[in-house]
Amino acid sequence: MLHKWTLIISLLLLAVTPAFAQESEPPTVTVADFSFPLDPTFAANVNITQYPGDSPEFGPGFADAPYVRFDFYTELGLPDTAFDSIAGVRLYNVADLTDYPWLAMQADALKALIAERPDLSQWDRRDETGAYFDVLPYIPTLPHGQILRARLHYVESADVSGIAYITYSNASPEPFLANMFTYTFQGVSADGEWYISASFPITAPMFPTEPEPVEPDVFYGQWPQYVTETIATLEQAAPSDFTPSLAALDAFVGTFNFE
Repeated sequence: MLHKWTLIISLLLLAVTPAFAQESEPPTVTVADFSFPLDPTFAANVNITQYPGDSPEFGPGFADAPYVRFDFYTELGLPDTAFDSIAGVRLYNVADLTDYPWLAMQADALKALIAERPDLSQWDRRDETGAYFDVLPYIPTLPHGQILRARLHYVESADVSGIAYITYSNASPEPFLANMFTYTFQGVSADGEWYISASFPITAPMFPTEPEPVEPDVFYGQWPQYVTETIATLEQAAPSDFTPSLAALDAFVGTFNFE
């Protein structure tokens, strides 16, 4: 159980000093059986938080299972909120999801997806309003549905398997800006005992940085086509066009290790 875990680091805050960052091997962050190298070119610090979990009685969207969260940041001093972090990784013990059936269902669906490895393009199907027909496995429960998904692909290493893609979630349609998108990874450990949910805010410079004026009625009427064109733009860009690079994010996810 998560509340029995021992953090195998001297402090909850792991900071990489310039001298440390110059060593040939990056420092390794280790919690229980989970570890990964902290590359200073990606983030200098990581804050580790153990979340005890909510009462399952609160239900989907209001209750999350116990998890350990890793928030990455570069500036000195802890970020004010998780939204100020470079990225966030949540580590769930699959056994802890039993009391949260809506989360256990997501973990089972992801395991089946990885085992069967279907063509992920089938999750691109949308109706005439632009909404997706199918829901991809995702933890935690999103407050709003995913408005778009792009560049869906499998990521696999010796210890972790899962899916990664660019996404955006919101309650209502609005023009996309460069800083709105997120690279997400949803994966499980090789033994099926751990679920990893990672979110990395990315910048897509092929989109504007400031909102442009639109006529609401016209914009909403063109919304399905606008989403299609946005997905095409994201798909056609090179991995290095994004910040951070999508290839670097895939590589970082590939460093997740379980003893």
